[in-house]
Amino acid sequence: MTLGRVVRALVTALACAAAASGAGAQGAGPGVAESPILTLDQERLFRDSLFGRRILFDFEARRVVLAAENRAIEEELTEEERDLTELRPSISAGDFRGRAAAFDAKVVAARTRQDGKERDLALALDRGRRLFFRETLPILAGVVRETGAVAILDSRTVIMSSSAVDVTDLIIERVDAALGTGPGLGAAWDGEGFPDGEDAVTNGGSGE
Repeated sequence: MTLGRVVRALVTALACAAAASGAGAQGAGPGVAESPILTLDQERLFRDSLFGRRILFDFEARRVVLAAENRAIEEELTEEERDLTELRPSISAGDFRGRAAAFDAKVVAARTRQDGKERDLALALDRGRRLFFRETLPILAGVVRETGAVAILDSRTVIMSSSAVDVTDLIIERVDAALGTGPGLGAAWDGEGFPDGEDAVTNGGSGE
C-alpha cells in the first residue's frame, strides 16, 4: 500500500470515528465535534476574523502609502532625467558625465531604499500573522481540551477529511468574541519582540 493510501485510510478512519462518537458526545460546546483529529483552515481564520482583517487592513493602508511614495519618487526622477537630457547640449562632456553619474547614484540609492521599505512591510505582515496566531493559540488549546482531541491540523495539508471535524467557523467565532479587533499592532510593525525564526507553533504556518 502506498503512503498516500495509508494517509487517506487513516484520515477516513479518524473521520468515521469522529462521526460515530459525535452523536453521543458529552461536555463539548455546540458545534464542536469530538474527535482525536480536528482540522482548521488557518488562512481563512486569519482572513475572516476581526483581528486578522484588521491586520490585513493596516497592511494594505501602509502598502498604499508606500506605492504612492514610489510613484512620487519615480515622477521626480523622470523629471530630473529629462532636465539632464535637455541640459546636455549646453554643458561640457565632462560636466555631463559627472551629473549623469550623480543621477545614476541617486536612482540606485532610491531603489535600494524603497526596496528595503517593501521588504520591511512584508516582514511586518509576517509579524502581524505571528502575533495573530500567538494570541489565538489559547483559544485553539481550549477547543482541543473540550473535544479531547490530540491535534488540530491545517486543513490545507489534509488529503481528505469529514466536514464534521472542521472547527474553522467555531474558532473564528471564539476569536472574535475573545479578541475582537485584537491588541495594538505597534510591536508587529516595528519588529519589537518578534525575532526572525520564531517557533513555527506560533507563526500560523503561512503555507508558503
